[in-house]
Amino acid sequence: MFDLKEVNPGRRFIGNIRKGADLISALEKIGVQKDLRLATFTATGSVSKFTVGTFDQNQQVYVTHAEEKSLEIVGCTGNISWQTSRPFVYAHIILSDDAGIITGGRLFSDSIVYHAEIHLQEWVGLAPIRTYDERTGQMRWHLSWEK
Repeated sequence: MFDLKEVNPGRRFIGNIRKGADLISALEKIGVQKDLRLATFTATGSVSKFTVGTFDQNQQVYVTHAEEKSLEIVGCTGNISWQTSRPFVYAHIILSDDAGIITGGRLFSDSIVYHAEIHLQEWVGLAPIRTYDERTGQMRWHLSWEK
């Protein structure tokens, strides 16, 4: 039904992601610079361009939608772990326009921030590695976790 492993809180970071930066790429760079093997994050702010997707379970692929539009980040949450030898950012975002119309989904690169503030929480004790799961067609945490 589920698999759980205990982790403990590590370092905490807050910061800004500068105008024009790709949100996913910026988070990956933070993962490398701070050697974050497992972290969760939230982000607020706004975007000038975004790419989001929804997973098609039948075809086992993400169907993405990209748009160049100024939108407010209503909510963005995700995690940073590792896939082979590099950070992997898995995030979902909710965006709103000036009329309150929302859109969102899985966040992909080519999502450019106008301004973003982030809060990251490192988790220590175990470092899951993302591997391909044939049952779901997604990159998921491998459960023989490394220390």
